[in-house]
Amino acid sequence: MEGYYTGFISSIDRKRGMVKVVYPQEGNLISDWLPLPAYVTTMPLPGEYVGTVLDKFGGGLCFGKIWSNKQVPPDRFYDI
Repeated sequence: MEGYYTGFISSIDRKRGMVKVVYPQEGNLISDWLPLPAYVTTMPLPGEYVGTVLDKFGGGLCFGKIWSNKQVPPDRFYDI
């Protein structure tokens, strides 16, 4: 896999700031540990919808939660 993918958090490692992501569109393939950028201040929880960018070597980045019809922004988001 290489490029932009969306998926769901399957595992988290709070101490290292890393997550594993499951990709239903790829037969439920689970990523290796992916780092979160330093600007992500809230660790996504298992089952939450996230965006990732993967490279051809198996590495990549989970850039955090993304909004969808099922995962909408909180009301306070609109006050910013």
